[in-house]
Amino acid sequence: MPEPLASEERLASPSQFKGPYKRSKFLSYLEVKKRADTGWPIVTTLPTAPIGPHDLRPTPTGMTIVAFLKGRIPLLARTGLNFVDVRDCALGHLLTMARAKSGERYLLGGINLWLCDFLKRVEPHARYRTPRFYAPHWLSFLTACASETAGRLWPNWTPFVTREAVQMSRGPHFSSNAKAENELGYVPTSSIDPAIHDAVEDFVARGLVPFATGGFSSAQPRPRFFRIADHDEADAKIVAA
Repeated sequence: MPEPLASEERLASPSQFKGPYKRSKFLSYLEVKKRADTGWPIVTTLPTAPIGPHDLRPTPTGMTIVAFLKGRIPLLARTGLNFVDVRDCALGHLLTMARAKSGERYLLGGINLWLCDFLKRVEPHARYRTPRFYAPHWLSFLTACASETAGRLWPNWTPFVTREAVQMSRGPHFSSNAKAENELGYVPTSSIDPAIHDAVEDFVARGLVPFATGGFSSAQPRPRFFRIADHDEADAKIVAA
C-alpha cells in the first residue's frame, strides 16, 4: 500500500530527521510555532524541492542536476521528491503574505517524481543517460562514509554524498499542494521541464557544468506566466513574472 502524501496536517518528529541540518530546521520551526500559537501574526511556508535559474550555491536539488550533467550519478537511489519551479514557489510566498491565515503553514510544491523519472527529464540536456540500476543501501552508506572522511582529511574536498542524504533517501518524500491551492489560490505549473531547462542554462553560463547538448547561449531568464486562481472570480488570472 503506498504511503499517503505528506501534508500540513501531519507533523514530523525530531527523531525522523537523520542529520543535524534538517533536525535544526525542524527545531527552529517548533520555536516559531510556539509564538504563532500564542497569537503572533506568523505564517509558515514550506517549499519542497525548488528547481530553476540563479541557484547560487547550488542547493542540494540543484547539485543533483550538476552531478548528473557531469556524469557523477552512476547508480540510482529508490527515492523521490516533490519538485517545484522556483518561480511558482516565489509566487506562493506572495500569495501566502496576501491570503494566508495567521498561524497556518502551507506546503508550496509542484509535482511528485521518482529520482529516475526526474533524471530522465534532465537527460535531454546531457550526454549521459539515466542510470538503469539501483545502488543497494549498504553501498550508498559506505560511499557516504568514505566521502565524509575524505572531506575531513582534505579541506577542499566536497563530499560526493553524505550519510544524512543516504538515510533520507530510503524512500520517497512526496507531498500534496491541496491546502495552498484551496486556501491561497496557488496553482503551480503542470510541468517541471521549463524549470529544468532554465536551471541547466544557468549552470552552463556560470561554468558549473562544462557542456550541454541543448545549445544554450545565455542565462537570461525568459518570461514566465503563472495561473493564479482568484478567490473572487471563477476564471484564473494570467500574471506575467
